[in-house]
Amino acid sequence: MRWIFSRDRLLLIAKLGLLCYFVAATNPGSPARLQAIGIQAGLAVFATVWATALFSMLLVAFSPSRATRIVWTVLFCGATLWVRSYELITAKHLGLEDFEQLLQLRPFVGDVLDTYQRFVLIALGQSFIGVLAINLPPYSLPRLAWRDVATWARVTPVVPIFMIAAILYARGGQGSGGLPAQYNPLAFAGLLTLERLTERPLPPRAGVELPLSAAQELKDIVLVIDESIRGDLLDINHPGGIKTRLDRFSSETVNFGIAASATDCSAETNVTLRYGARRSTYLRDIYTRPSIWLYAQTAGYEPVYIDGQRYNGDLHNNMTAQERREINRFIQLSEFVKPADKDITIARIIRTVMRTPGRHFILVNKSGTHFPFEGKYPESHTVYAPTMRATFFSNETDPQGVAWQGQETPLERAKFLNSYKNAVEWNVGFFFQRLLAGLDLTDAVVVYTSDHGQDFHEDGRPGWRTHCDSGNAPPGEGIVPFVIITSQPELLARLRKAAEMNRGRISHFNVFPSLLLLMGYSGSDLLARDDFERTIFNDLTGNDMRFLSDYFVRFGRKPVWNSIEPSPESAR
Repeated sequence: MRWIFSRDRLLLIAKLGLLCYFVAATNPGSPARLQAIGIQAGLAVFATVWATALFSMLLVAFSPSRATRIVWTVLFCGATLWVRSYELITAKHLGLEDFEQLLQLRPFVGDVLDTYQRFVLIALGQSFIGVLAINLPPYSLPRLAWRDVATWARVTPVVPIFMIAAILYARGGQGSGGLPAQYNPLAFAGLLTLERLTERPLPPRAGVELPLSAAQELKDIVLVIDESIRGDLLDINHPGGIKTRLDRFSSETVNFGIAASATDCSAETNVTLRYGARRSTYLRDIYTRPSIWLYAQTAGYEPVYIDGQRYNGDLHNNMTAQERREINRFIQLSEFVKPADKDITIARIIRTVMRTPGRHFILVNKSGTHFPFEGKYPESHTVYAPTMRATFFSNETDPQGVAWQGQETPLERAKFLNSYKNAVEWNVGFFFQRLLAGLDLTDAVVVYTSDHGQDFHEDGRPGWRTHCDSGNAPPGEGIVPFVIITSQPELLARLRKAAEMNRGRISHFNVFPSLLLLMGYSGSDLLARDDFERTIFNDLTGNDMRFLSDYFVRFGRKPVWNSIEPSPESAR
């Protein structure tokens, strides 16, 4: 009994218990990943990485070398703090692309600490458990079968780091989900360092070289990027569809029909639109081309950004600190504005900006209709029924980690779709009603589209995922609306002619050069140069009605393009 409750024995039990808690608490996604892999060859790889990682961590924890324990404690617990802070704030796994983007946001560390202090403190507490676990006595186990624990402890943790890096390389930057949080960032850092050392560096971001052709006729140019609006479900593209209330403004509205989004995910589409990326070189373009903000400034327009999805200066959609500095007016809503009120508030802000002196280029990220749909419209404006239960009352536009847990029945499918339709009717229809009523557009233009569409599994596939599929994605995820609204007579006539020619042929890749035309840049230069896709005023073939589902590809992985051919079984 004395031996069982001896000081050394209790310290050993405490040390092992803390190590178990440290690993379990900081890797909550690993069991789900294990289940998702199932019984296949990948399971052996997953298990091998985990076994090697745990073994190496035990070696470090029981190493008699203080220097070894200190070095690996800093690396393990620093990586854990990074991963857990990110996952608690976003409720999503920290992947290689996210890690790379976070490195670019280092100037905003103070803002993150101020805004998400509670989550960072939780992550800090969990990481500190690791500090205790690794450095609590005993520092060696005499009964171990090997003698050189200190030597092995110095180098063995490198093995799982290399294994994770090899998985990332083989899978084009993916595959780290569910692997140990203590090792993932170390593998990310090593792989990114190797990539920068071996690849030819990208040239610096270019400046604006395109000439202006004439004095600008437009005072205000507004690009409205909605959230998760599927174009073929709207009344402008389908009789009896969801009301947009654009019929009240038909004399100034030009509908180009359904269009193809750039991608099926918000961040990738938005960065493509802001930098005018081309289909063939989009990954290079988003890092080397001048932004829409710089083109606007050069043309004499004040760049204004209205963000209805984040607050407190939080950047998203791959916006960097450098890009943020190119925006004159950066407007976000208060965190206390309810989702059902956000787009109506945005409409009012747009009108206010347009009434101020000077020329403005206004880019709007609407709150829109990201899941969860309930809470995005007033219950008093329920048009489609039955709906899901109105249990979502957060002020977040697109909360991460929230999934519909309904059963696979026709009734639950109908409720899901009806809730979406109600949210669209409110956030599109009443947005346009509030924005356009009495608004003078004789020297202004509003360009409207969405970042991506939605998949409602009309073909009977199980699951509730609506967008951001990787690999082959369903057509609905890339179907978006494309509408332009103006009262400028000459422009209105040109737009109607363009719509007759290109209805159903527009892609997001045509939007950027079209905006440059509206700003007054030379149309002949746009057409003659290889730097730009064709504009909506050119005769488009309609052969490029595709969207990307695998965007940030690397290490030899190829992007995946998907057709938006509408399904005849689309839910109405």
